[in-house]
Amino acid sequence: MDGWVKLCGVLVGLGWAGCSSPPSPEDAPDAPCTYDSCRATCLGMGREYGSCTGGICRCVVVDAGADVEGEDGATREDGREAEDASGSCDGIRVPLEERAGASPGVTCRRLSVEEVEPYLMDFSGDGEFVGFRGAEDPPEPLWLFDRRTRCIRRMDDARVPGLADTSVGGSSIEGERVAYVLVGTEEGTRRSVWQLRLIDIREGEPRVLVETRSERLEGRQGSMDFPTLHYPWVTWRDIRQENAYNWWAYAYNIETGEERILDRHGTIMVDNDGSTAAFTVPYYEGTHGANNVYMLDLQLGAGAHVAAFVAEQFWPSITPDWIVWLDQRSHPECIYMNPCYTDVYGYHRATGEVVPLVVAGDSMQGPWMDACGDWVAYEDQRDGTDVTRSLDNEQDIYALHLPTRTEIRVTDWPGFEWNPQVYDRHDGTYGVLLIQEIDYLYRIYRLWDCDLPAP
Repeated sequence: MDGWVKLCGVLVGLGWAGCSSPPSPEDAPDAPCTYDSCRATCLGMGREYGSCTGGICRCVVVDAGADVEGEDGATREDGREAEDASGSCDGIRVPLEERAGASPGVTCRRLSVEEVEPYLMDFSGDGEFVGFRGAEDPPEPLWLFDRRTRCIRRMDDARVPGLADTSVGGSSIEGERVAYVLVGTEEGTRRSVWQLRLIDIREGEPRVLVETRSERLEGRQGSMDFPTLHYPWVTWRDIRQENAYNWWAYAYNIETGEERILDRHGTIMVDNDGSTAAFTVPYYEGTHGANNVYMLDLQLGAGAHVAAFVAEQFWPSITPDWIVWLDQRSHPECIYMNPCYTDVYGYHRATGEVVPLVVAGDSMQGPWMDACGDWVAYEDQRDGTDVTRSLDNEQDIYALHLPTRTEIRVTDWPGFEWNPQVYDRHDGTYGVLLIQEIDYLYRIYRLWDCDLPAP
């Protein structure tokens, strides 16, 4: 019965407790185990969805009278994590799985289960919540992980009347709001449809802020990505047919409904902190030019390059004290699509000083980097056997504590970790979200949340 929905065992935390009577073959659906089918079956038995690992539907007891001891010796009560998950879960309960980081004080906790790990490449966090997309086939929904309950639930199922092949893209969480991208194809056409959406976590009804439609022409199509929410502004980069399929930087004011073009010169990434936006625009000296970081006041509309230099700068990120980015001035021949000898530079917003924060030599290939509050996190291959290329499939996450300029190594696991996203837990600490590459061919990525201990 491999691949069928089967009910033989109740998963409690990381251990097993009891075994329900399996349904007869006549009752078992002749279909692979999926979240929807398994959850419906579990709810019918008065239980909660556990997982579809191995194609087997596992249900979690919701009304057991006795405490159960898991395999790791921790006590679980009523099928829930006693310390790490409390309250009801109208979705997927994630068992507590921890993994040691590479530096003292760094512990990483898994936030995903197997059924949401395909295509799990876009995510963000703030406070108690982490949002991400992931699914085997369209529609690929927006999931929300609650750190208090270790529960994953759908925030947006990505089903839109009139659109096919829908999927959620990038997201940005602030407080109890999530700004995110949804993409689909207009039914009966080849026209791509992109929506910038906003959803209130408590209310659960999405609101479309911006929608664009573009024909797919000679391999070109519309796009939206890298949304960043800091109320009242959402910034992102955008490709539209009306803009000749070029990357433009946009901003949207949630309070006024104003949509604003920030730049028309081919943006790689946009960030904002609610009053200032940072993105890249070309800088020229004579006939030589490169994309450089540009800072713009969102209220006044005035801006300037922060560190003009004829070498590629990309991935700008804003903190209260710094604007940081990846910089290739040590090797100006490198470009964004083929980075090499990349360093982390910073512009101190109070003093105007531009300083190299991390000089990594030839091991930092990028391009993923993120900063929030006191921390900036980045990818580095310095611990692999071939630091100049990815052929050894070895890449780790590092982070720099900006107030003290102290660097820590976050991961030392075999394989590839990438796309670090720093977030404020609002309890006096910061964490970094990252994905571990499980299968590159099938695009399966595991989501982890790692501590960033202050020096």
